[in-house]
Amino acid sequence: TGVAAVVLNATAAEPSEGGFVTIYPTGGSLPGISSLNFDRGQVVANLVTVPVGDGGQVTAYSPFGRVHLLFDVAGYYATDTGPEGMRFHPVEPTRLVDTRLGLGGRSTRLGAGGKHTFQISGRGEVPASGVGAVALNITVTQTTAPSYLSVYPADVALPDISNLNYGADTTRANQVIVRLSSDGRITVFNAAGSTHVIIDVVGYYDGVEVGEEGRFVPLEPYRGIDTRVDSPFEGTGSLPPA
Repeated sequence: TGVAAVVLNATAAEPSEGGFVTIYPTGGSLPGISSLNFDRGQVVANLVTVPVGDGGQVTAYSPFGRVHLLFDVAGYYATDTGPEGMRFHPVEPTRLVDTRLGLGGRSTRLGAGGKHTFQISGRGEVPASGVGAVALNITVTQTTAPSYLSVYPADVALPDISNLNYGADTTRANQVIVRLSSDGRITVFNAAGSTHVIIDVVGYYDGVEVGEEGRFVPLEPYRGIDTRVDSPFEGTGSLPPA
């Protein structure tokens, strides 16, 4: 009880053909959106925030073939009867880690079974104290083998989750919302091969409740933009190069 919406890292695995998955509140009508898109045989992840429906459940719909689904829970948004939780504060997007350049304290790839702890609080526009969680964009590049990253608080053991799945010779990104350890750090684990890691921060959560800003309001999923249908761009309607 007391849960309005959940934050899930949804992963599609072993799809029998290309397709998509729509995740929406149980009991609601199927919206015209996609939460996760994939090709045959791909393992693809995406961070999804979705209101819970009947019985605190969400429904997953896949129109083509068969696909395994993995849901890793990163957190939830409370109703007015739930815990106070934390509020979101957007920041100027800032690169905190780039292992290609030595930014963030590491100048080598993460190898197979390798992990590294990075300091997040006190860097960029993230305060040095009082931060409970952060919203990050995490990118892998120059990968050498199919693998995945797990991103988790530095004060816990490696959890059985994945935040970012990828193949060899790939550049891929995903958003990650993760709790910080008490000293403001996260740990990144790489399962196989080796990869460079890039971490950009886009916001943080804290317990400060001065004013009314930063409160998340969950909505029924709906499609707000589709340039294939209605586009401000000429020609095919697709986004032109800068």
